Amino acid sequence: ARLQSIRATWTMIYAQDELQARRAAQACAAVGIMPVVRIGKLIDEPFDSEPFVEALREPFQVFGSRPYIQIYNEPEDEREWRHGRPGNWVEIFARNWAAHAQRIYQAGGYPGIQVLTREPFDAAVDAVRASGHQELWERAFFVQHNYGANHPPAYPYDERNQVDNPGQTIIQDQLSGLGFLAYAAWMQERIGYVLPIVGGEGGWLFGAEEDRRYPKVEKALHAQYHREMFDWLRTGVLANGEPLPDYVFSITPWIVSSWTFAGQNWWDNPLTPEGQLTQTIEAVQAIPAFVRQFSWDDGTPPVDPPVDPPVDPPLDPPVDPQPVALPPLRKGDWIDEFKVQVVRCE
Repeated sequence: ARLQSIRATWTMIYAQDELQARRAAQACAAVGIMPVVRIGKLIDEPFDSEPFVEALREPFQVFGSRPYIQIYNEPEDEREWRHGRPGNWVEIFARNWAAHAQRIYQAGGYPGIQVLTREPFDAAVDAVRASGHQELWERAFFVQHNYGANHPPAYPYDERNQVDNPGQTIIQDQLSGLGFLAYAAWMQERIGYVLPIVGGEGGWLFGAEEDRRYPKVEKALHAQYHREMFDWLRTGVLANGEPLPDYVFSITPWIVSSWTFAGQNWWDNPLTPEGQLTQTIEAVQAIPAFVRQFSWDDGTPPVDPPVDPPVDPPLDPPVDPQPVALPPLRKGDWIDEFKVQVVRCE
């Protein structure tokens, strides 16, 4: 009901087993909310990923979709490992992710990758190549955690930061609601195209104040920033003035519940007297109802990629002319072509 109250159409489910995943996905599907399931396992914890695909197949049929399944979460974080990150954590993450991604692909699901930095992403791409199963990228997706700290939605392209750091782009600083632009650049470079990007976490944490150049994110800014971010999906224009890319399928900050960081919950928030972030909820509810538009929704069919022109069929070899019958020759006839005279006929 809470997600419905803000007209959410996508959400992230954290599930430690396939039965939890199925129940939550069924509840979402029943009200038309597309679920994305994060398998709640640590990176060095053994588990079987295929049962998640089987358990989720039926709920996703409501959308005519394969199950979206995120494998692992923020490998850069010590808490995502059983005993902290080992020295070769990048290699372990990449190898394990590639193995589970192939299993989910073969079982008929969409395997999702989630990282915060470039190094583990590159390692995962290398591990997939080494496995010989690069076809799995055709059904993979990227889970974004577009946390903005206390930066404004246009960061790093906002006026204040450009004065301090002229020419800085999202590639140099991804701590922004626009972080997906950097993730897309990584994918374009390493895979050759951009995977669909869906939301897993992100937005602005209540009380964030990491960058002293900007104000602390309290109630008013929390509401303003989140409304602007969700409005990108309605207007088709990002905070930096660029068009919203088609590859951004969803944006999903923490909204309903988090038992670990309850102070970030939009509802059941113990840090506010009213128990919820009322200004934020009302700001998002005030966004006019809309249907997300894509670049191909203007009635113009997508342009097919150029193809090589058809090869002309080979010409038949020339036919030798049939010999022309010569008239009967008589003794004394002169043949011009050969400059000879018939002297004897037999």
